[in-house]
Amino acid sequence: MRLGPSVLTLCRQQDEAADTDALVEAGLTPRQAEVLITLTRTGGSNNALVRELGISESIAKKHLEGCFRELRESGSVTHGLPAH
Repeated sequence: MRLGPSVLTLCRQQDEAADTDALVEAGLTPRQAEVLITLTRTGGSNNALVRELGISESIAKKHLEGCFRELRESGSVTHGLPAH
């Protein structure tokens, strides 16, 4: 499944299991998928992400860097996303 120009359009179906499966199919680990889905649910805020998951900001950033790197390498994200 090609994710399209922005991973922030996830959760429109309100089917977290399907979103997780699509992200794992795109090359993410289940934990990376959870972090990315939580980011979309919390409105794209790193602060809200760390509160929701109970992790440090540095861990959140490492997870997100891995997510975006993997999605770019797999061709699942277009050039519109900034490099982290």
